[in-house]
Amino acid sequence: MTVTRIPSEIVAVPDFVTMTEPVPDKTMAELAVALVAMFTEDDTLPPPLYLSISESGQEISMQFGTTPDTFHTLAQWAQRFDTTVTGSRDEDIDGKAAVHCQVTFAYAGVQVRAWAYVRASSNR
Repeated sequence: MTVTRIPSEIVAVPDFVTMTEPVPDKTMAELAVALVAMFTEDDTLPPPLYLSISESGQEISMQFGTTPDTFHTLAQWAQRFDTTVTGSRDEDIDGKAAVHCQVTFAYAGVQVRAWAYVRASSNR
């Protein structure tokens, strides 16, 4: 067992717990490199309609389309990064019924979020 000092207290940490150190924030350039690597590593994944990189949020965000086939698009991303698609009933920006879906995963130490508001096909 190891002993770790936390401000104003000592915590005994069992040997089966792997302790990690905080990772320094990545620069905008490092985030961009991670983004390019993610897209070039597997060019079979459908591209988003819009993406953003946030240095302050340490995140890559990818927005996908509003049509029902987007469920399958997000499923491809989820399968590639061994995670799931989550969804919740919501409304899109126009106030129309939609399902807000997202896939979250880490890539090269960066949090990635792929998301969409999927509307019924007759609700375009």
